Amino acid sequence: IISEEEIELAKATFIVFNMSRDGIGKHFSKDRRLQRNFRNKVEKLVLIEQRLKNVEITNYNCFTAFKDIKETFNLQQYDDNEIFIYLDPPYLKEKKNHNMKDSYNPGMKYAHGFTYENHEKLLEIISKLKFKIAISNYRDVTGLYDNYLNIKNGWNSVEFDTKTTVGGRCHNRTEVLWMNY
Repeated sequence: IISEEEIELAKATFIVFNMSRDGIGKHFSKDRRLQRNFRNKVEKLVLIEQRLKNVEITNYNCFTAFKDIKETFNLQQYDDNEIFIYLDPPYLKEKKNHNMKDSYNPGMKYAHGFTYENHEKLLEIISKLKFKIAISNYRDVTGLYDNYLNIKNGWNSVEFDTKTTVGGRCHNRTEVLWMNY
């Protein structure tokens, strides 16, 4: 049961993060378009709540959760085809001894991100799971993600040209979504 205090905190958090630039809760604008966009998001909350009524969204340490995912998430009653997992790990820190395609390395901006070895461990684990999985990150020059998540191993990928503002400046990047379905 959620308390009134928790509901008020959730409302305030929603407002702060949705009215701030880039949704990070730090920089705000007097731009009327942001206010109009915010009102539109609030109006859509009821639709979102209805759509997600039977969806369980969790935030777990993946290395703890993957030890026995069915027990961890209490999913014994579902078969593997009914479970979908989306993973959004911190951006990959390129190994310093590799030349970058461009000079921007967003993974270096995280104070508490994954190491290269953490990414490799995660990929080893998920490449063996039978659940439907989607994971996003950037391709690195070593091809780490593509070495594990490739067509030969039953994975597809889709690229999206995007911009990232990690680190305060805008950089063009190609985000990749890998899927095993």
